[in-house]
Amino acid sequence: MATLGVKANIAVGLVSVLVVGAVAAAVLPGFFVVKRSPCLGKLREIGAVQQAHYAEHNRYAASFTELAGFKINPNSLFQLALDGGHPSAPANDCIGCQFVATCRSNVPNRDVWSIASVERTFRGETVPAFSLLHDINGE
Repeated sequence: MATLGVKANIAVGLVSVLVVGAVAAAVLPGFFVVKRSPCLGKLREIGAVQQAHYAEHNRYAASFTELAGFKINPNSLFQLALDGGHPSAPANDCIGCQFVATCRSNVPNRDVWSIASVERTFRGETVPAFSLLHDINGE
């Protein structure tokens, strides 16, 4: 009889481990996507604010301080850069004619995304203007 009780306890333990594993597998990927999502949202916001700035001033902003209504949270989970010598930045013959904004995620894997006012080519693929580009996959 004792053997049957031990087997039942082992079965319950295995089922518990499977349930916890399934929950962890479902929750953890979502946790990492949530950490990356604010970065992508900020790049979309930069693209929209830059388009509005261009419509009003006939040029793109060279710094975030020029972008009316755009705020950077110093405690954010990402780092933003505007034009700043990014490797995929387009040639800039005239100041304010185009821009590239990049966002580097601080967690979980330091992905780098960008958005630009011009069409770009990345690894043989055309990336339309104001489209998000996954420059570096930190995974």
